[in-house]
Amino acid sequence: MDDSDNSMSLSFVTRRRLLAGTATAAVAWPFQVKSRAAELTDGSSAADPALRLCGNWQKIHNETLALCREQQRLETHLARTVGFPCAKVRLADGTELTLHSMEGMNDAYSPEIEVEWGRAVADFAAHPGALGCRRC
Repeated sequence: MDDSDNSMSLSFVTRRRLLAGTATAAVAWPFQVKSRAAELTDGSSAADPALRLCGNWQKIHNETLALCREQQRLETHLARTVGFPCAKVRLADGTELTLHSMEGMNDAYSPEIEVEWGRAVADFAAHPGALGCRRC
């Protein structure tokens, strides 16, 4: 069998060159986008609607993040102040179970522990955050 045609030379793209070019483009790209966006959103009629929508989305996204952080801060304050609702129930086999929701309480119910279960439900319901906001 004759030798195959190996006369074609491969391109001189190496991984290092590819990574260097990508890194250079990644560093320069945000500055190009900001300057181009400033050019197109200067109030002229040639402003790109997609850029305006992108700017609006970014503004709303930033507001959403700020509200999310505020909610997390308030929830943390509430958890530290009031704590999480929980109740302990002793099951028929003698093991003690700590439950944190009414669904969990209902799942743990059995006729053998009805008195214990009723006490646990009362303890759970007495917690300020157990049943949600009653004013809503």
